[in-house]
Amino acid sequence: MSFPRPNARLHVDHPLGRGMVLSLEVERAHYLVRVMRLKEDDCVGLFNGRDGEWLARLVVARQRKAMVECIEKTRDQVDAPDVWLLFAPLKKSRTDFAVEKATELGVSLILPVRTEFTNAQRITVRRLWLTAREAAEQCHGLSVPEIREIADLSAVLESWPEDRLLLFCDEEKRDTVNLDSFWPEQGKLAILVGPEGGFSPGERNRLRCFANAVPVRLGNRLLRAETAVAAALSIVNIGRLQS
Repeated sequence: MSFPRPNARLHVDHPLGRGMVLSLEVERAHYLVRVMRLKEDDCVGLFNGRDGEWLARLVVARQRKAMVECIEKTRDQVDAPDVWLLFAPLKKSRTDFAVEKATELGVSLILPVRTEFTNAQRITVRRLWLTAREAAEQCHGLSVPEIREIADLSAVLESWPEDRLLLFCDEEKRDTVNLDSFWPEQGKLAILVGPEGGFSPGERNRLRCFANAVPVRLGNRLLRAETAVAAALSIVNIGRLQS
């Protein structure tokens, strides 16, 4: 069955089902009516990370008030790959880029980590989540990754789950595995990208001795941290499709 093409896509927190009418937040109403110039009876795509994607009709379209009615499910829910991204926060725009590309490429969780050479010591989870939400809306994703508060790398390793493999991108490249030739079995996976200054000798030694960790390289070039995020996730996606 073919459905009308929606004029916009929105992530919502509400349950979705045929005939349900949702009242949208003021900011969402402003976006649809003032930014996208939508009117009553225009179509909108909705997703909440649980109930798949739904085609909805705009039944009230005012600047500060918008209501939509779910008409038909257009896609069943498909969860994001069970991949975590751990990365040391960068400058604002570069951190936003990393979160945006991680969402587009598919991760279930984003965990900023504080390392010895991390420059940005603070993050705003809400702002990063909004960046991820917008990326999911634009790339036709069906979920927004969980984003956690920044945590010390040492504390993260101390509580690391035994059933999750950690691939850490080691810019030193000594005794590393080239990621594009390393295809872990389908399962729980995490990718760790360090800060601009790289991992400290102590951090590198601990990671290399960590039972669940594998040091990997992304080719022969030294990549910027945000580029490494996109490159590593792209390689993992290709590998999982081929395995």
